[in-house]
Amino acid sequence: MSELDLTLVCHYGVKPEPLADLLGRLVRLLQHRWGSAFEPYSLRQMHATLIGLELDLVDGARVNRWFSRHRGEQRAPDAERLAELLETTPCLPFRARFGGFSADASYPFTSRGQHPYQRMFQLQGDQVVLMGWPEHAGTFPQTLAELRHAFEAGQVLHKYHTDPAQDHDNDLFLVLGHLDPSRLPTPRSVGAVELEARELLEHHPTWVDVDRDALTLVRYSDPRLPEGLVQCWRPTSEVLRAVLGGRAHPGI
Repeated sequence: MSELDLTLVCHYGVKPEPLADLLGRLVRLLQHRWGSAFEPYSLRQMHATLIGLELDLVDGARVNRWFSRHRGEQRAPDAERLAELLETTPCLPFRARFGGFSADASYPFTSRGQHPYQRMFQLQGDQVVLMGWPEHAGTFPQTLAELRHAFEAGQVLHKYHTDPAQDHDNDLFLVLGHLDPSRLPTPRSVGAVELEARELLEHHPTWVDVDRDALTLVRYSDPRLPEGLVQCWRPTSEVLRAVLGGRAHPGI
């Protein structure tokens, strides 16, 4: 079984100024506190994942990896339906909010069962993760989860929608880089820096628009998406047909 690693991301490459400013603040803080133990991504390399489009080759057919692995269903992605979805879905555009969450406040949602203050900045394994959520007029709609579920009509299952009845992943996350805790002077500095980063985020809420122009289809071999080692396209119907079908297509 061979594989084709594809993902649909937003704000890969040039960042809108508010997001670039927030990411810069966080990276400077982490470099100051963690030194060489923290290996940041480049600003252009950082990205928010909308949905993975990874494929496996099964019995000569290219099938969606997550339908196959999570549900045992061999479904070939429908490029035309996916392109139509991206053009017509009411879930795009949406505005995402990073930061501005207080540990003492109540919010109408949790993320993986955790308070958004805890989830908005975390060390997950060795990944340093920034998390945001769709916001509209002071409410927190399930816009991103609905968009991810809508991809199922195009035969694409979101990696984190294992249970069709219960899983609704509304998290928009960016990986800032990787931490090697063994290189820290004391392990206690991990929790202390997480808290400091959350305090920074609490007082610097940042809103980022996610629209069709912000989307990029990326073929990768390294999930960190280092520039120069990926192929990138605008996710048009022509591109989706070519790439999902395994044919070469000129880059954008």
